[in-house]
Amino acid sequence: MRLRNGSSFAGLAFVIVLLLATIVAPMDALAATATPKAAAPTPSGPPTDTPTPAPTRTPAPTPTATATLTELQNRLLLADTYLKAGQSAKAVELYSAILVQERGQPEALAGLKKALEGQTALTATAAAPRPTAAPATPAPPSGPGFGSTLLTKTGDAVATVLPFLLIVLALYVLSQALRWIMFALREFYYLKLFPFFRRPAQARPFLIGEFTDGTGMQGFPGTRVVTQRITEKLLAWNQLVQAREIAIEPAPPVDLGGMAWIKVLWTWLVPPPRAYKIDGALLGNQPGAYRLMIRRTDLSTNSVDASRTFETTVGVPEVAFQGMAELAAKWLCYPRDIEASTAVTRGMRAAEMSGAGTASPSASEIYDAALDLLLPVRQQVNQGAVDYADARDRLRQADGLLRVLPDGSRLYVDLKAVIADLSRSVPNA
Repeated sequence: MRLRNGSSFAGLAFVIVLLLATIVAPMDALAATATPKAAAPTPSGPPTDTPTPAPTRTPAPTPTATATLTELQNRLLLADTYLKAGQSAKAVELYSAILVQERGQPEALAGLKKALEGQTALTATAAAPRPTAAPATPAPPSGPGFGSTLLTKTGDAVATVLPFLLIVLALYVLSQALRWIMFALREFYYLKLFPFFRRPAQARPFLIGEFTDGTGMQGFPGTRVVTQRITEKLLAWNQLVQAREIAIEPAPPVDLGGMAWIKVLWTWLVPPPRAYKIDGALLGNQPGAYRLMIRRTDLSTNSVDASRTFETTVGVPEVAFQGMAELAAKWLCYPRDIEASTAVTRGMRAAEMSGAGTASPSASEIYDAALDLLLPVRQQVNQGAVDYADARDRLRQADGLLRVLPDGSRLYVDLKAVIADLSRSVPNA
């Protein structure tokens, strides 16, 4: 009984151990499969006899069953694919082949009907005329900008005006050339041809202009007195030297009316006036000195040729400006002689007052003396009734005046020519 009980107990323990081993073994196998072991490092020393562990087997996965199509299904699927892709002709061919083998097959019949409808629609679409494309509407042209418009108008204006300007410029240049040629010929005629024919050279005439009264005296006729005395003195000297064109009056302007524009061309062609324009101003008042400012303008060049201011302290205004006007007339005819003799005469006057000698007459005094001596002789010769005794005496006195003047002065040359001309009309002078 004891042995039997002991064997029973031992058998029961064996069964329990076997059950535990059966449970633990699958769990270890799953853990080993889930987490792989790290490879053992290779020892650097000599190899040792280490037992290699046995590989652990992983159970193979169970294969999944794949659906298999029959030949009919495969052909129907292929035909349906062609139909959906728009290949109606190919789909009709496949469905027709299926119906030949499988008569009355419903899917093939339905597919063939759809394929035929699609093929008919494609044929009708291909046979229909193509729609005509609508003509493209051109975009409206954009309007020109301000800059391009201005540039265009400027170019048109230049193209129109430029030829006209070139013609005017050519006419101006040609007219200036002709004007200069005519001016040179006129000067040659008066200054060269006249002496060649034994006539005195014609000096430039004087055009008496306006004088401005700056004295401030009410009712003072100073400008009229000055103009009158200058004109009288020049006329007397012109009569002596036979230069009748010197004193002239300004000509009135020509009224051309609607043809006034031609005056521009006329001034281009006609040479400038051959004259000196005389104008000036009256200044001063008592208790100061009176002054006469005079200016000589050359009209041929439109420039001031000379200017001078005369001054006096005479108390009576009329007498003062009358004397200055006579001196201004002499200066207009011989400006260099009158100016050069002023300083010399001043020095001689100082020497005469100191008793060092006798002062010689000035150019102004010689001018007046020549008029007093020679103008009556000229008048007698022009009238053809000469008092020869008186004329000879006057010519001798006038010849004595020439010794005082410098040989190169214009006054000396003109007086010598006058005395020589009068001597031919007065024998034994």
